[in-house]
Amino acid sequence: MKTEPPPAVEKQKTPAKKEAKRAEPHFSVTLPERPHRIGLPSLYLDDWEPIIRACAETDTVSVSVRNGIDFSEDYDILLGTGHVRRGQGSYRQTCTPPSFPLDASQLISYIRVAFYSIRCPEGVAVPRNAEDRLPLGCTGFVTATPKTKDNLDVRQGLIGTQIDWTFEQEGEHVRLTDFADDVPFNKILFAANAGHWTLCATVKAFRGCQFGEVVEPTPAP
Repeated sequence: MKTEPPPAVEKQKTPAKKEAKRAEPHFSVTLPERPHRIGLPSLYLDDWEPIIRACAETDTVSVSVRNGIDFSEDYDILLGTGHVRRGQGSYRQTCTPPSFPLDASQLISYIRVAFYSIRCPEGVAVPRNAEDRLPLGCTGFVTATPKTKDNLDVRQGLIGTQIDWTFEQEGEHVRLTDFADDVPFNKILFAANAGHWTLCATVKAFRGCQFGEVVEPTPAP
C-alpha cells in the first residue's frame, strides 16, 4: 500500500485552519486490488476505515485501485460536506494500462526466447517452433517475449523497447541478422552448418535464452 503524504494530519477545527488546509495540494492514495494476497486485511474489512477516514481528513479526494497489469480504477471518495462517498457513485474512470507506475517485478516473470516461424526450401520438413531445431538451409524467426507468471504476454507499452541480446556459438552454425523495420524484440537466424547456438535476451533485468541446434534436413512427408 502506498499513501502520499504518509501521515494523516490532525483534523483542523478552526475556520482559519480549514481555509489554510483547503489551499494545500490534493493528494491521491493507491491501494492493491487484493491486499489479503500480500498479508494485509481484505478491503471488505473495517481495518481500512482509518485509511478512508484519513483521506477525508487530509482532503485526499481520489483513490486508485489496480487490477494486476491490465487496468486501474479511480474513485472520488470525498463529498463537499467532508463525508466519505460510498457505493457506485464514487466511481470516476478506468485506465488501461494502469494509471500509476508498475515495477518490472510485478509485470515480468520470465522471458521466452523462441521461434515463431521457420521457413525451409521446398521438400524439407519444417520442425515445430518449440523444438528449437533449425534444418540446414532453413531460416528461423525468433522473438523474445516477456511473460507474466500466468504465462500471458506483457504488453510492450508497459515495458518499453529496451532489450539486450547476446549470442554464442562455436564456429558458424547460424548467421544472425536483425529484423527489418527496426523490431528490437525479433531476430533472424539462417542455418549454415550443423551445431549448437545460444541466443539470449534481457528485458528489465530478466533474462531468457534459446538453446538451439542446426540439424540435417529431412524430407517433407
